[in-house]
Amino acid sequence: MLIIALNPHLGYDWVAPVAPKADQEPKNRRQAGVELGDFTVTEFHPWVQPNPMTPPHPSRDNFQG
Repeated sequence: MLIIALNPHLGYDWVAPVAPKADQEPKNRRQAGVELGDFTVTEFHPWVQPNPMTPPHPSRDNFQG
């Protein structure tokens, strides 16, 4: 899921190989992308923000609505 956040910055063709590399080797997505040369660690962190990508969930996030 986090790889999708990189699409607006790099495009699908650059991002697509990151997930398979991370799955084949014992690495996380950030490590795999850095090794492929797609992005740096400093670029990754502002681009990939999981909290805004996940809506609140009524049963787990103290939902008051």
